[in-house]
Amino acid sequence: MRRLLAIALAAAAISAAQTPAQERNGEIGGSVRSAQTGEPLKSARVFLRPQSGSQGLRLTQKTGPAGEFLFKYLPHGNYSLTAGKAGYITREGQAENLTLKKGQKVAGLEIRLPRAAVITGQILDPDGQPVPRAEVRAYVVRYRHGKPMLVARGQARSDDLGEYRIFGLSAGKYVVGAWPPREQGPTGVLYAGTGGSFYSNARTASEALPLKIGWGQEVTQVDVELADQPGYAITGTLFDGRTGQPCRDCSVHLTGAEGFGSMGPVGVADVPPTGAFAIRGLTPGVYKIIAKLSDDTADYTVAREVRISDQHLQDVDVEVK
Repeated sequence: MRRLLAIALAAAAISAAQTPAQERNGEIGGSVRSAQTGEPLKSARVFLRPQSGSQGLRLTQKTGPAGEFLFKYLPHGNYSLTAGKAGYITREGQAENLTLKKGQKVAGLEIRLPRAAVITGQILDPDGQPVPRAEVRAYVVRYRHGKPMLVARGQARSDDLGEYRIFGLSAGKYVVGAWPPREQGPTGVLYAGTGGSFYSNARTASEALPLKIGWGQEVTQVDVELADQPGYAITGTLFDGRTGQPCRDCSVHLTGAEGFGSMGPVGVADVPPTGAFAIRGLTPGVYKIIAKLSDDTADYTVAREVRISDQHLQDVDVEVK
């Protein structure tokens, strides 16, 4: 019986290997070029992925000196074509959903990658000294139900000289905000008396100076001075709603819930096994505490709205379930 089974499996493998050549001799080729100059991009990565229900494996290759690529020995089916290169924005090909017939050879496809934009600058304390390990984010403004909100598109941490570099940005208009290092670390303790700020030295996003950036442009000297006030704090504990115990695997961040000046992710806290959290440097306003619990089976997220007026919020307990 075992011998018969082995013979059957071997026969099946041989049959699969002897698929007619016309079933797997399709080709897809083209080139990757700069969207700004049209010049070919060498060593860009091109990804060819079969769509649902199509045969074949995910394939990748680097472009040649003339930006050329060619995928050969392809079975018929539906494919998507994507290309990317460091310093450029990843883009789909001419045909995001490309249908390849039996034995068809598709040539001349062209993928144009726009050069990514960059924002650089320095984070300073109220005395004009560099702040290392500050958190810096670049936001775009979006509207939901007629209300403006900030959506993060890039982030970075300042180095030992307080300098930062946010890269990989699309062309558009950005608001840049910076926050001191988190207090849980030794560096953060040094800046416990400072709060977040926006370029150029605005306390809220509504007062910030937007930056308009073109494709491939590098905007420098976008310096932000942190505010000379700690602001208010929200402290509390996260609980696992399934057990009623402090949450050991939770994360928490804060978003604005009302008003442009407080929109977007405005605070993140590290959560130890005790479930305790603290988010500081906040201005008066309405916020949402977003807590998340992840395990091997699912993600659980809960949002709780709170208001800060003229004092700290303490003992804010959040149950995640």
